[in-house]
Parts: sequence; structure tokens; C-alpha cells
Amino acid sequence: MTELSITYFFIVFCSIVAFNYLKPQLRPYLLLLISLTLITITNWIGTVFVFTNTIIVFKGAQIIERSSKNNSLYVLLICFNIASIIFFNTARDYYFKSDSFLIQLFTMVGSSYFILQHIAYIIDVKHKTINAETNFLMYFLSVVYFPKLVNGPVARYQELKPQMIRLHGTRGQLYSGVNRISWGLFKLLVIGLPIGLSVDSIFHPSENYAGLTYLTACFLFTLQLYFSFSGVSDIAIGVSRFYGVELRENFFLPLRSKNMQEFWKNWHHSLTSYLSDYVFKPLYKKLSSLPNKKLSINLSILVTFTVMGLWNGMKPHFIASGFVFGVLNVLYNLKKKSSANSLTQKNNFSLKPFLIFFLISLGLMIFRIESFQQIFKIYTSILTQFIPTTWASGFFAPLAVGGTLSEYFNLTSSLIMCAFVLIFEKKLNEISNSEKINILLILLLWTSIALLGQFNSANNFVYMQTQ
Repeated sequence: MTELSITYFFIVFCSIVAFNYLKPQLRPYLLLLISLTLITITNWIGTVFVFTNTIIVFKGAQIIERSSKNNSLYVLLICFNIASIIFFNTARDYYFKSDSFLIQLFTMVGSSYFILQHIAYIIDVKHKTINAETNFLMYFLSVVYFPKLVNGPVARYQELKPQMIRLHGTRGQLYSGVNRISWGLFKLLVIGLPIGLSVDSIFHPSENYAGLTYLTACFLFTLQLYFSFSGVSDIAIGVSRFYGVELRENFFLPLRSKNMQEFWKNWHHSLTSYLSDYVFKPLYKKLSSLPNKKLSINLSILVTFTVMGLWNGMKPHFIASGFVFGVLNVLYNLKKKSSANSLTQKNNFSLKPFLIFFLISLGLMIFRIESFQQIFKIYTSILTQFIPTTWASGFFAPLAVGGTLSEYFNLTSSLIMCAFVLIFEKKLNEISNSEKINILLILLLWTSIALLGQFNSANNFVYMQTQ
């Protein structure tokens, strides 16, 4: 089940009504019941695994806290959770492609954010950043809390616990939630998914196009991924506000970033900040004993981004995309340091947003396409056969998924909406977070969704399409 199904929103609506009538002390049990119901509807075996895994982590963390010198259990728990990600991602990517039931299970576990929360919790308890929880139901609720379970944002226990102890949604949060969900659905259905149709048309393995057509598809995929993923995050944050729980923001205008470092601080922020705290910083601390400080920091960057690729999946193109982004960040880091020591520092080596967008798009193309042979074909076309021989059939028609008048209209509408949002994105984000209902904006968003929304592929979130 996804955040776009009618069943999902019906359950959310019923839960909001019940939530506001229940006594505060009963509200956590309601959210736990709703969360488990949604997981069970999606895949009942997933419920069993999540429950069993949570018990193991919950009890293990208490033992680790009592015997801080017990490193073997600490290592075992970390390895168990990492192995779960590797096992389920491998099973999904290579062995059970035709079994939809198992694919749902492996996707939920392998790419789910709750295992990341487990790992962070174990590490924080071990390093005495937080105390081990004694209330299992409270910890279990923080793990299975449904708005963030499958598509994020990545949450940490110390962020959720204080809010879940006092579950109380205000009228302002209710209005803000409606605004945010409407904004997220608009970005996903009116911009992200329609643009995705063009991307799928051009990147189909059997097609051959000129470099410009492929490069345009790379740019469109970056836009598709951004609007789809940020839209899903908006929906999760909006739904969570109905219950008085604030989840982490996931995107901070990343397409306006002026350098690689800034981009990755603003893109999928809940994951990149997680990787920074639990992969990069510990690794850099371990490698700081190396005689060359540049080597230690750049090696830490490279490993961190490769880990990010592995978390997306065990297919080689996922790992390669993470490695490529690691290389780009290492190159930026080296250039930044050399620029800081030069006499021409007045521009601070601030890469322009369009150049960052260009580089990110080429890297995300590796994330999107599974076949290295096709990736090589696309790069070759960009370098050797850039201009289409026939513009109608070699450029415009594939972008419009066939070239009929209605398809041209749909693509043009989505691109106009995309350009409008990117220009006024900061202001629109502020309005979507307002604790007052903006009737005009809501009407415009829902009218656009009704007229231009792409519902046929609404259940195929872009990350899942690449699996």
C-alpha cells in the first residue's frame, strides 16, 4: 500500500477522527494499531519481521546499556541489521523479481527506514547519547509509525519519543497538514509522474536516440526524482502533523545549490545527515591517524557515498552511482581546498546551480539505468552523436511519449508547472507550511491534480521503478 491509495487515505481519515475523540493516554495505542494494520495489509510477513527485529534491538540495547563493556553484543546487533538490509535487497534485486508478494516484503525491509532507526538507536545507546527505552510499546510505535515507515523521512528515536509521549495535534497543525499533503500530491501527480513517462519512453532499452535526447532525459529524470520524492516526503510530513508529530524536513531547495557539498546537505537531508553522523564521522575519526589528513577525509567521503548506493540496492548500478557521487564530492573537496589557498579566492569556487544540476543529472542516470551497456551507449551518444537527425521523431515525439497532440499538451503543462514551481518554490513552501488554510492555493492545486494528474502510475514510486 502506498500513500496514494484510497485505502490509505480512508484509514488516515478514520484515524484522525478517532484520534481527536480519544483520551491522550490512549492515542499511542491507536497509532500503533493503525501502523500495524497498514503494514499487515501491505505484507503480513513484514509485520512479523518488524516485530521480531524490534524485540531483539529493544532487549539488546538494554543489555548494552547495563554492560557497557559488552562490545560483542553491540557488534552483533549492528551486523544483524546491516545483514538484513543486504539480504533483503539482494533477494529483491536478483532472486524474486516475479513474486510480487515477496517483492513487497523485501522492498519494505531492505529499503525501509526502520532498520536505519534501529542502527542509530543501538549506536546512541552504546555511546550514552540516549538512555535505552524501558517501554516496549513506545519504542515499537516509534519504529512502525506509519507516515515515515516506507518512504521516510529518516527518523531518530530521540526526535520522536518526546512528541509521542504527548500526542496532541493542534488546529494549526491540522491545517498545515492539509496544505502540505495537497502540495505533495500536486508535485507528485502533476509534475513528477507525468515527467517520468517521458523518461521511461527515452530510456527504454530497445530505443536509440541522439545525445541531446538522452541528455534531456537525464535532466528530466532529476526533476522527476526530485518532485516525486519531495512530494512523497511532503505527504508523510503532512499526515504526521495530524497527530502532532513533526518529522524532519527532507529537501531544502537542492536544485538551487551552488556546489556539491551544498547539494547533498539539501537533498534527502534526513538520510544524508544520518550517513554523516553514523558513517562519515566515525570513519573519519578512525582514519584520522593516517599521516595525510586529505586522504582520510576524502576516503571517508568516498566510502559514505558508496554506502548510500548500497542502501538503495545491491545491483551494480546502484553501487556505481553512489561511488560516482563520492568521486564528485572528493573532487569538489580537493578543488575547494586548493582554491582556498590560492590568490584568486574571491569566487570561493562556488559552482553555479546549472553546472551542479548537469553533473547530478549525469550521475543519477547511472542510478536510473540498470544496464552498464546502455549507460555506455548513452554516454557515447552524448559525446559522438549529439544532434538528432530528425527532430520530430528523434527528439519531440519520444519526449511526448508518442507525439500525439494530447501528449504534447500534457508534457508542456507539466514542464510549465515545473518551471513555475522552481521559480517560486521558496514562497510556495512557506505557504504549504502555513497553519492557515489557503483556500485559493488549495483550489488551484486540486484543480490541477484533477485535470493534469497522472494516476495510472501513481502507485509506482520512482525509487521502486528503478528496482
